[in-house]
Amino acid sequence: MKVVLHENVHLLAPEGHDHGQAQHVFRKPGVRALEESVTELYSQQKLNDYIDDLGLDQVAPGIKEARSKPVYRPFLPAAQAFSNTIGSRSGVGSDEVVQRLAVVPADQKFQAAAEIIYDNSDLPGLVPSDQRAASVDRIAEAMRPAFAEIDELDENEPDRPRRRIGGESARDGYREVDALRKQWAQPAPQLLQDRGQQALRTQQTNLTQQSQQDRQAGPGQQSQPDPDNSQPGVLVPPSPNGTQQTGTQQAGAQPVGQRQTGAQPSGVQRPASSPGDLDQAMRAGLSGTAPMSSAKPLGTGEQGSRRSGLQTGQQRQGPERES
Repeated sequence: MKVVLHENVHLLAPEGHDHGQAQHVFRKPGVRALEESVTELYSQQKLNDYIDDLGLDQVAPGIKEARSKPVYRPFLPAAQAFSNTIGSRSGVGSDEVVQRLAVVPADQKFQAAAEIIYDNSDLPGLVPSDQRAASVDRIAEAMRPAFAEIDELDENEPDRPRRRIGGESARDGYREVDALRKQWAQPAPQLLQDRGQQALRTQQTNLTQQSQQDRQAGPGQQSQPDPDNSQPGVLVPPSPNGTQQTGTQQAGAQPVGQRQTGAQPSGVQRPASSPGDLDQAMRAGLSGTAPMSSAKPLGTGEQGSRRSGLQTGQQRQGPERES
């Protein structure tokens, strides 16, 4: 009866598939070992239920107490370790893992195991829903190579290395989960680029709005720099009237004299003159006196320090007022 159940389980397939579709992968490394071992484990688990459903214990009383030797013994330790590791770490239990793997064809068993791992991890909260299938494929492919090593063992090999192969295959699946978690827990490069472009657009928008406000203010008025952002000695953009302010100028100061038309080198700041100096310079310009017309050579005792000949407390005077 166990042999009959075992072969019936081989024929199980999900809706839209059939057992024959798995023939092309049945000879791939590790596929036959997982197919036969999982089918055997499931047959052992469900044999008594199978007998009860058929009513065979009424025809052959005591049939459920009969024992038979398990088949495919070289593969069973690997399948047991594989299902135990996934069942323990996912929380669904090893029997549930065996059942889910048994009811799908051989070409979908690693996929079924990967789905159990994925769905019972934190990945559904990190990975976009449209990337689930690709993530499950990565987990399934990560488990195949380790389990394929079962085909290279000698038939007389003890159970311990076989269990190691099954457990290592399952752990490789969880290592891929860690890789996916790291990948999706960090912003994608495209997302970082989009954020940088958004910040640049915001900055350009702010500059455009500031320029519009300055034009609407009209000649002779300037938008004052933000006192929280202004810094001493830092130039701010010129206003439409052609004047230029620094962070140290007082709010409301008006330009004096003619507007300068010469372009100033970028980053160069002219020191602010005091109102007295500007007033004297303007009077000198309006008087028509040629620049430096009162200059004369220094005498022998007057050469050297600029403060030579000045008494303590004396201040150097500007040009005398013209009548």
